[in-house]
Amino acid sequence: MLKKLVAVVAIVPLTLTPISLANAAVKAGSTCPKAGNTATASSKTFTCIKSGKKLVWDKGVLIPKSATSPKTPELPPMPQDFQNLASNLEGIKYWAWKKVNLEIEKNNSVLGQVEIFTGPNTVPAQPNTLDQLTIGSKLFGTFNQIKKIYIIKFNYQDIEWAQSKYQPFQDQSWRSDYLTKAKNQCPDTRCRNAEIELNSKDEGIMMVGEIALSDQPKDKIENAGRYNGTREIHEYVHTIQMFNSSNSESRFNYNLLPRWMIEGQALWSAQAAVANSYDEYLELRNLDYPELRQMRPSYTAEWIEEFLNPNPVFIKDTDNWLYWQKYPNYRVYDIGGLANEILTSIKGPSAVMNLYVAVGKGSTFLDAFKQEFGINWNEAVPYISKAIAAELDRMSKS
Repeated sequence: MLKKLVAVVAIVPLTLTPISLANAAVKAGSTCPKAGNTATASSKTFTCIKSGKKLVWDKGVLIPKSATSPKTPELPPMPQDFQNLASNLEGIKYWAWKKVNLEIEKNNSVLGQVEIFTGPNTVPAQPNTLDQLTIGSKLFGTFNQIKKIYIIKFNYQDIEWAQSKYQPFQDQSWRSDYLTKAKNQCPDTRCRNAEIELNSKDEGIMMVGEIALSDQPKDKIENAGRYNGTREIHEYVHTIQMFNSSNSESRFNYNLLPRWMIEGQALWSAQAAVANSYDEYLELRNLDYPELRQMRPSYTAEWIEEFLNPNPVFIKDTDNWLYWQKYPNYRVYDIGGLANEILTSIKGPSAVMNLYVAVGKGSTFLDAFKQEFGINWNEAVPYISKAIAAELDRMSKS
C-alpha cells in the first residue's frame, strides 16, 4: 500500500511540470514540451509543432468572440422624481410593471369569501375569476380588504335573473340604480359592462355583463380584457379603494380624490397584475389605449394638465367628479391609467393606495399627495403631463 502511494507521488511532478512550463512562455516560435499540446495566450490558441528538430509553438489561431452569447439587457433607469420623467419613458413603463409584480410576489392574499353566480344561459368569458381576484388581493395585500364578495355573471338573456340575484344582497334600496342594476351592464344585446359596489355590511357586489358565446371569438380580439381577468381585478381594486377611504362618518370618501385616479388605478393595476412578462404587459397596455394613439394631436401637454386639474376642490357630500364630465368619458381610464403608471414607477403601487387611506383618516387629497410624494400636486402636474404627452407621441408613431 505504501509503495503504491510513493509511486503516485513520484508521478505527480512529472505530469505537472510540462503544463507549468508551457504556460510560462507561450508565444509563436518559443519552445514547447510535446507535439500536439495546445495552450492559450493573448486571445490565441497555440499548438506545439515540430519545426526541424525542435518543438515550437505555431503562430496561433485567434479565438473568435462568441457572437451567440446572450447579452444581459440593460435595464432603464428607475424614476426617482418628477423632474426627469419625460426623458425616461421606458423607465416609467418598466419599473411601474416591475414594482407591481414584486408586490404580488411579496404579499399574501387576504381575499375574503367569494360567491360566484352564473346565469342559466351564460358562459363566462373568464372562468378563473377566483385566481384573478387572488392576484388583485396580493397586489394590495398590506391594505384592508372586504371579507365577502358576491359576483353575478350574466348575459342579455339573463338580465331578469341577475336583477333578482342582486337585490337580496344589496340592502341599500335607496340607490338611484337599485332597480336597473343588471340592465345597466347591457347597453345593447351584448352585455359588456361591469360594476361593483358595497352594501351596508361592507360586502362587495360585482355585476359582470357577459356576451353570448357565439360572439366571443370575434370579441376576444377586440376586448382582450374580458378574457384575461383584468375586468374582475379592475372592479376588485375599486372595493379596496372604497374600503380604505371610508370612515365612521362617511363610506363614500373615495370621491374626494380625482376621478381619473380612481378609474385609472383600477384599469392600470389590472393590466400590470395579469401580465407575466414585460412584453405581455406592453401588449395589454396598447389594447386599452387605441383612441389615444389615433387622436394624439388633440392631447397636448397643456390639455392633459388641465384634465388632471392642478387645483382640484373636493368638498364632502358633493359630486366632486362633475369637473371631468366635460371630457370624453374614457379619458379618466386611459389618461388616468398613464398617470397612475407614472406615480407607481416612482414609489410603487402602495404609495398610490396610501392616498385613499390618508383621505379616509381626514386628510385632503392635496395634503395626502404632498405627504406621500414630497411635492405639491400643482407642481407635479406639469411634469406628469409632459411625460404623458411624450408617451402619446411615441405610441402614435409605433
